[in-house]
Amino acid sequence: MNETAKQLRQLYIKYGDEIFMNSMRLKGLLLDLMHKATDINIILRATECDVATMAIDRVATHLDSKQINIIIGELTNKFIWDKSKAKQAVDYFIYAKFGAIEKVEHIEVFKPIPKPQLIKTQSPDNHFEFNEAYGTIKKYISDDPICIIPKMINGVLVKAIGDRTFSRCDHLRSVEIPTTVKTIGQSAFSVCINLDTVKIPNSVTNIGNSAFYGCSSLQAIDLPANITSIGSDTFYGCVNLKTITIPNTVVSIGSGAFYMCSSLMELKLPHGITSIEYHTFNGCKSLKRMEIPNTIKSIGQSAFSNCTDLQTINIPSSVITISNKAFVGCPNLEQIKIPKSVINIAQNVFDETIQVI
Repeated sequence: MNETAKQLRQLYIKYGDEIFMNSMRLKGLLLDLMHKATDINIILRATECDVATMAIDRVATHLDSKQINIIIGELTNKFIWDKSKAKQAVDYFIYAKFGAIEKVEHIEVFKPIPKPQLIKTQSPDNHFEFNEAYGTIKKYISDDPICIIPKMINGVLVKAIGDRTFSRCDHLRSVEIPTTVKTIGQSAFSVCINLDTVKIPNSVTNIGNSAFYGCSSLQAIDLPANITSIGSDTFYGCVNLKTITIPNTVVSIGSGAFYMCSSLMELKLPHGITSIEYHTFNGCKSLKRMEIPNTIKSIGQSAFSNCTDLQTINIPSSVITISNKAFVGCPNLEQIKIPKSVINIAQNVFDETIQVI
């Protein structure tokens, strides 16, 4: 393996499983310590796709070709990675964990499991691991594809859904959250590949980072009326998400929030938002138009990169900064006017955007 692999191995030796299980912390560490490394972009993207976590959770040894193949298959089939890049990325993290890699000859196809018929009944208390002291659901431990969370478990109000509570519940199709819940934790529903229906009550005011990351069957969602922010990577990889309603109460949208939402066609941003963070709409290939409110002051790096169907976008006079690669790879962008208010604009903002700007 190359020098980059050796650096990643040293990070694992120093920090262990804990840092590799937290994609946000690992990403920050990589940006701080390995930002000049060869293939750092591949490693960062793999981290965003939860490869480090999968390597820790699933792979027993560097010879575990079955699990390694499955992870590679997830990257190629769900996140549309090139096969050679997917294998390269997984090899990096296998080497980091074990200090060795095994040649993988075959990539299995990653497919959602068949969807059973749904019968709606309230989920019993024993379907959950529950922290009574905080009123937090820690884990969903049922094979039932439909989950109607009760307002109380063991006589205690359910106030929160914890971090990774439903993460990788491949069988899960539908979730109803009670009006007692105020918080949905980080990665709470991440990589629930068959989840197509989520009902979130207006009592919820906080949704953690990566909450619906990789929910590739989710087609529509209404966010609660009292929510004030959408965290980083919240809907990353929701490739079938077509519609989403963002309430006017939202004042911030985190980086990568809609990264690779390739079916999203149109979105209206509320007026309280002041910045569009890096990679927020990167890879939204079906997005045709975007109305940017006049409260926006900055457009981050690669914010609209690879929005191949994007035709029109307005940049209001409130915008001061447009960062690197903000509109790279938008070949159908027909017209865009840069207001005089913009005083900081990177040179490669419109690379591979061939229409007249």
